[in-house]
Amino acid sequence: MAIPLTEETFRQTFHPPMRRLGEDESFRPVPLGGYIDQCIVELGLPTTREEIEVHHVYVSGDQRYTHVILFYGESNRYLVVVVAHPQDEIFGHRLLCLDTEYGLAPSP
Repeated sequence: MAIPLTEETFRQTFHPPMRRLGEDESFRPVPLGGYIDQCIVELGLPTTREEIEVHHVYVSGDQRYTHVILFYGESNRYLVVVVAHPQDEIFGHRLLCLDTEYGLAPSP
């Protein structure tokens, strides 16, 4: 079962400085495929695991959380899977809409 995070809980996983990993860099990788499949079904996302794209990966400054930001095909909307360390297990997820979150105008 997918674990939705409240906005408050999600925000508590941010510890500055959040550092974006480079394309060839990894930090304590955790298999996400099954969890992503659950999110796609439970949230009704218009994508498949094969189509979803890793947009960015960020590690919190205290290295307690990794945020895997996934683009699922809708403009300015992302599925963020949060991994907890040192347990190296999925903590939960949050749907992020940049239009709402940051007052952006929807892309055409």
